[in-house]
Amino acid sequence: MVTSVKISDTHKRRLDRLREDLSRIRGKTVAAQDVLERLIDIGVSKPDLVRRSYSPVRYPISKARRKATRALAEDWGGETSEDDIARVLYGGNDGGSVD
Repeated sequence: MVTSVKISDTHKRRLDRLREDLSRIRGKTVAAQDVLERLIDIGVSKPDLVRRSYSPVRYPISKARRKATRALAEDWGGETSEDDIARVLYGGNDGGSVD
């Protein structure tokens, strides 16, 4: 089954450049379909590569972004124990410590 996919002119030009580079390396013409299928295979076998590209967080985090994030913190006036943290992170309410 063949499906057509719409891409922007910019991405079409980039795909064509990639095809040209791969064709030179391979010594014969590489079809756009082959390039896209291989990219999909790579994305399926290494999904973290694709997921990272969709993440709104970019690393390293800029100095301005770190400063803005720290400015959001406020003191609620209470003490937080290790048990409180463990309860929030791991659930439960037995009050016992996590070893």
